[in-house]
Amino acid sequence: MSNEDCLEFEGRIDMSETIKKERKFYQFFQEDNGNLSSTRLLFVLWSVAVLIVWIFSSITSSPAKLASIPLEVIGIIATFAGAKVGQKFSEEKDKKS
Repeated sequence: MSNEDCLEFEGRIDMSETIKKERKFYQFFQEDNGNLSSTRLLFVLWSVAVLIVWIFSSITSSPAKLASIPLEVIGIIATFAGAKVGQKFSEEKDKKS
């Protein structure tokens, strides 16, 4: 086996690892039945958006200090998380019936 064959083989291993990582990422957004979860997507998008705005606000404030996150925003994120937990609990309860 030549060196080129080894490099090509190693490239395939790296690619399969990338595919596995991608699948794990997408699995987070899937329900047990394989459907995509818009609730999880909404939760992640809101969380990332709040984090980005918070980081930007903290960096651009004149005296360097951490910006506060309004309680309303924390409440919205908690509502999304709670909705997902409630939905999951309801689905599992329905499966047992």
